[in-house]
Amino acid sequence: MGWSKRDFVNGALEEIGLGTYALELPPEQELMVLRRLDSMIAEWSARGIFLGWPLSSDPNAIDPEEQTNTSNLAQQAIVLGLAMRICAPFGKTPPDFLRTQAFQSLNLLTRESVRPSEMQMPGSFPLGSGNSQTACGAFTAQPIQSGDVDEPVSYDDL
Repeated sequence: MGWSKRDFVNGALEEIGLGTYALELPPEQELMVLRRLDSMIAEWSARGIFLGWPLSSDPNAIDPEEQTNTSNLAQQAIVLGLAMRICAPFGKTPPDFLRTQAFQSLNLLTRESVRPSEMQMPGSFPLGSGNSQTACGAFTAQPIQSGDVDEPVSYDDL
């Protein structure tokens, strides 16, 4: 079973040093952290990192107990990324090691989960650079006529 959104919030609070002190956040602060979590995942989706995250349709009604079904690789990147985003509202300065870990885990997640976008080569793109013609064109051999094989060919005819 995957992590809930509340698990990610608690993990991020632990990373910035508030996990053991804040047993339960006030509802306004919890909603603020959950919004930042959803907006971070939406931003990552726009960058091409698709995690299968259940984004909330209403930012005022985010369910903290909703299961996310994220991979183990993504969990650390999400916790560290969220910790970086919630430092300022809680009056914390992110330590250098947290910045480094968040950057490295996001890079690893990016390398592992970004899917290249599919595109069709434009017609003006030169042949031989990954682009090919499927119809008979200048570089495609023309079919041989059955009568052409038996006739002798001279170089003067070319």
